[in-house]
Parts: sequence; structure tokens; C-alpha cells
Amino acid sequence: MSDTSRYKVGTIFRIKAKLTDREGGGKFLYSSWRWPFDVVSTPED
Repeated sequence: MSDTSRYKVGTIFRIKAKLTDREGGGKFLYSSWRWPFDVVSTPED
């Protein structure tokens, strides 16, 4: 999230991610910006 007018720096999100791999590479977590997310907490003002 790069829109700091909507989400202040320090906001914690819960995202959907899946473990995947590429041919010849190691495993990594993948998440899409299109998938839904939840705001877990926001920094104190």
C-alpha cells in the first residue's frame, strides 16, 4: 500500500498469499494486489 493518505505508515494488514515456486528457483510467497485484504491495526495518532 503506497497511498499514505488512506493507510498511515505502520498500518498492519492481513493478506492472502500462496506458496509457489518457479522452475529452477526456490519457493516463495506470492500475493496479488487484486486479492482482498484486512486492516489489522493502525498506528496511534
